[in-house]
Amino acid sequence: KPMLLLHSDDDRSVPVQQAIDMDGALTAANVFHKFIHYKDHGHMAFTDEAFKEALAFITEFEKRK
Repeated sequence: KPMLLLHSDDDRSVPVQQAIDMDGALTAANVFHKFIHYKDHGHMAFTDEAFKEALAFITEFEKRK
């Protein structure tokens, strides 16, 4: 399944390395995904920015079908 990863360096709840590792695993498995790596967004809520990224990701995925 396609996967969108949004993660920030300064997330105090989940280490960013987990997202980096997942990105590598998805790349190795040839899974359609996108990793958006923020520097200063903390442990994010689903913001307008995240919603915009999600819609763009879905649109990109749909075009590949």
